[in-house]
Amino acid sequence: MQGSGGTVVERNVFINTTREIVLGLDDRTPNQHTGGIVRNNMIVRNLSTADATMFIAPA
Repeated sequence: MQGSGGTVVERNVFINTTREIVLGLDDRTPNQHTGGIVRNNMIVRNLSTADATMFIAPA
């Protein structure tokens, strides 16, 4: 399986979601995601149980 790269996650609005932005989550695939930019996103939460807002794994 090939990974992805150079992804731009920009100008999104997330309201009351449990996980918003994730890059490189599968550690079984080498170089699952390389490069990329996460900028200018708005995250609003009113939840007591939620996952990480942004998760960028070393993959």
